[in-house]
Amino acid sequence: MPTPLFGSLAHRPLLVVALLIAALLAALPAAASAQQTEPPRLYWGSNDTVTVDGQPWDGSTIQVIDEDDTVVATVERESMSWSVEIPNDAGAFRFRASNGSLSELFDPPKSTVEENFILTIGSVTVERPTREVALVAGWNWVVWTGHTQSVTDVLETFPDTSQLTVIFERVAVGQRWSSYRPGLPARVQSIAELRSGVAYILIVDSALTWEMPSDGDLTGTRTIAAGFSAIGWAGPDATPQEVLDAVADPGAVAAFFRWNTATQMYDSYRPGLPARVQRIDTIRPFDVLFIHATSATTITQ
Repeated sequence: MPTPLFGSLAHRPLLVVALLIAALLAALPAAASAQQTEPPRLYWGSNDTVTVDGQPWDGSTIQVIDEDDTVVATVERESMSWSVEIPNDAGAFRFRASNGSLSELFDPPKSTVEENFILTIGSVTVERPTREVALVAGWNWVVWTGHTQSVTDVLETFPDTSQLTVIFERVAVGQRWSSYRPGLPARVQSIAELRSGVAYILIVDSALTWEMPSDGDLTGTRTIAAGFSAIGWAGPDATPQEVLDAVADPGAVAAFFRWNTATQMYDSYRPGLPARVQRIDTIRPFDVLFIHATSATTITQ
């Protein structure tokens, strides 16, 4: 009796399994290759070859931003050198120093490796968008709308620092205040930087107009702590109810207050009370709301 082409019928299932395993093993290298992602673009060089506005780099933060001003990477600094990995999908990019100075625009191919790269920041002048902030003599609640910067760099945009008495920040976690007082040593300051979208109190001696940078990202989710939290409103004109709708747990909000620079007093809104006793009917962009919450929650804008 002739032998079947693939052996006996009893052995056929084993043969089929063996063939399937062989096919899978043969396909593994191709599958693994398909799943591999291209390495990011890598830049590195000596710290001594980095200049910012014509001066040697002082080690302050350097970010990489895309054409929409979105931060895509941050330069890592070692004792003698620096490096940064930039995602391939970032597209064209610039290096940005903490004072806002920019490098030229780069748009290299994917997986580029630049060794001993000489980084020059400040070679390109790009006008930062600004908004006009009217400050009155006395207390002013403001939302910092620039990107996160050191206080020193922020004050370079301030019209007259001799008129600035103090900057306060409400720290919701811990229910305390931080401050920066011009002229005092760094060791006694508790505010090192102004963060994009965060609310601050500025006390000034005379009325000023501040052309505040407005290139920061104010959107996202912020924490409202149990107690009092200062929240900058980044949305369009809104009613108090629309603000409450942006809170994860509106029932946690007992009241919110808005500083009235004209009267140097707080106006208030208390959910559930009749309209005739409310003192806030419209919230405008960059208004600061001092929110009293009975329990922790969040607000998303």
